[in-house]
Amino acid sequence: MQKAKKKDIIEKIAMENGVSKVNAEHMYYTVINAIVELMSDNDGVSCTGLGTFKWHKRHARRARNPKTGEAVWVDEKMVVKFRPGPKLSN
Repeated sequence: MQKAKKKDIIEKIAMENGVSKVNAEHMYYTVINAIVELMSDNDGVSCTGLGTFKWHKRHARRARNPKTGEAVWVDEKMVVKFRPGPKLSN
C-alpha cells in the first residue's frame, strides 16, 4: 500500500467537486492554512469525521547523539498530536 500524496488529494477534490485542479489546490491550501491558523490561536482543532489535532507538551529530556554517542539535552517543546476519528480508526 502506498501513501497518498498532496497531488492525489488535489485530484480527488477536483473530481468530487467538479472543479479544476488549480481551484482544488486552492481549496486544499485553504483547509490546511485554516487548521494551522486555528491551532495557533486555540488548544486544538476538531475535524468531525477526520480527527482531532491537539497541542502536547514534550518534556525536556536527555538524549543521545546516534553518530557520536554523546549525551545531549533536549529542551521541552510543544508539539501537535493527531488523534484519528472513528472513521479512520477502523
